[in-house]
Amino acid sequence: KQPEILPALPFQNEIHEKLSYKTLGLSQGLKSAFVSSVFQDSRGYFWFGSRRGLTRYNTHSFQYYSFAAADRHREIGAITEDLEGNLWMTFGAFGGLVKFDGHNFHEYNEGAGLNLGELYLGIVHTDRKGNIWLKSDTQIIRFVGEKFTCFPYQFQNLHNLNVIIKENKDGQFWLSALGGVCLIEG
Repeated sequence: KQPEILPALPFQNEIHEKLSYKTLGLSQGLKSAFVSSVFQDSRGYFWFGSRRGLTRYNTHSFQYYSFAAADRHREIGAITEDLEGNLWMTFGAFGGLVKFDGHNFHEYNEGAGLNLGELYLGIVHTDRKGNIWLKSDTQIIRFVGEKFTCFPYQFQNLHNLNVIIKENKDGQFWLSALGGVCLIEG
């Protein structure tokens, strides 16, 4: 005898009754329908990254910050905040690191030790000392003040290093990767 398949509607209705949704899109003031990253800062603002720029949302209205025309092809890949309240963004597959001080975008390049031949895929973490940690295809990068220090991957069988999971009390980081996890001493 075949098992009987019962509809799951009572379960779906229960979830629907407990959740409410608010859609924010172009008609509400969002500048791009494609949002590539979302971040909430220490003041409670939500920041939405896209190819068109950076949008701040204060739960009532949007404030849009645009990139220079030459940078509009680049999509924000990740956003984090430093201890001074500046936002730091990567540009995903296009590489690059940008700081937003609330008024202007400041791009960091080879002059600070950043190898632009690398594809910088994401910001990993802002640690409790204020260091910004990034990852690329081949390295972990620490940004302190105005200087980048690159650490080539030395992990066996841990490809596609993904994100920092947790910084422990000793300043060590747990990272996830395809094939396992890794502990890095900061």
